[in-house]
Parts: sequence; structure tokens; C-alpha cells
Amino acid sequence: FLSLPILLLFAGLMPIKAQLSQPIDPKSFSLSGTMTLQDVPFVQMEPFDLVALQQEDLVLDSEPGNPFRFGHNIDVDLNMQNSGTLEIIKDSKLWRLGISSPGARTINLTFDQYNLPEGATLHVYTPDRQHIIGAFTHLNNQADGQFATTLVRGDAVILEYFEPHDADFPGEINLTTVTHGYRGVNDYALQ
Repeated sequence: FLSLPILLLFAGLMPIKAQLSQPIDPKSFSLSGTMTLQDVPFVQMEPFDLVALQQEDLVLDSEPGNPFRFGHNIDVDLNMQNSGTLEIIKDSKLWRLGISSPGARTINLTFDQYNLPEGATLHVYTPDRQHIIGAFTHLNNQADGQFATTLVRGDAVILEYFEPHDADFPGEINLTTVTHGYRGVNDYALQ
């Protein structure tokens, strides 16, 4: 049984208070001369056996104490050195990477390296720009370097990292897990 705040959080109707974000738009939205969204390269996640997971869920959901599994974790190793596009604009860096997981109801991301200098921003948004989370900044830096996002609706997202020319150090971002959400809160409510 999940409490109403947890259900609202899971449904994406209530913000996560621990996930600090600043009211800053993605930099590419205001920069002229940047590549269009159609030019952003996408990495497509490997397919997995959804039917097998759904069969497991039938058993797991009926056993008391099991957490509600809403998605499948896909291990990746994606960063500014091995994926996406990096543009240098007036000595500032703009890195973008698309993630596609066909059929996903939601996508959320986990980073095992997240260390941003002051002034840098990270956003995650849908290609149609209808769902945007962030700006995540140096205020989200943790001693262990880990960071995770909340759910973004849909089966494709774009990561956008902006680093100003006067940053104290080069930012570090390494995406380690893409969670392909295949169930939502309504599925839990039907249990």
C-alpha cells in the first residue's frame, strides 16, 4: 500500500523535494546557430523480454513486502567522451545526447559520475519539449558522485549539458542506467 504522496510522486504529479532544480531553461532553446533537435544523435536501448517481466510481476505483486517494479533497468556507459554531440559556442560547451527506449511509458536516468562546476546546467527533456526536468546544477553534486532523475513521460529523452566558458573545472557526467518504465501508478492501483 502506497500513501497518497508516494502515489502522486510515482505518477509524476508531485515534485521530488530532494531533487533540487533551478528555474533555468535549456541553453539550446535560446541559442541561435546550435544544431537542431533532428541533428542530436540518439542511442537506442536494447530490447528486452517484457512478457517475461510481466509474468514475474504477476507473482511478485502477489507476495507481501515486494516493492512495486515499474521499470526495467538497462545498463549503459554514456558520457561526453563517447556519445552525443559537443558544440563549442563562444568558448562554452553544449553537449546533447538522445536516449530512445521504444515502448517505454517513462524513462528515468541514473548517473554514477555527476560533478558539475558552478554555472553549468543539466536538463532532460522530451524531443517535443513538452516535458522538461532541470536545470540540475552543482547544487546536486554529491560526495559519492551519484545522481538520479525523476520519471520523464515517453519513450525518448534528450540530455543537455551546458558548461560556461569560465567554469572552474570540466564537468563530469556518466550515465550508467536507463530505466524503461513499463508500468504506472494505475497498474499498481489495480492490484
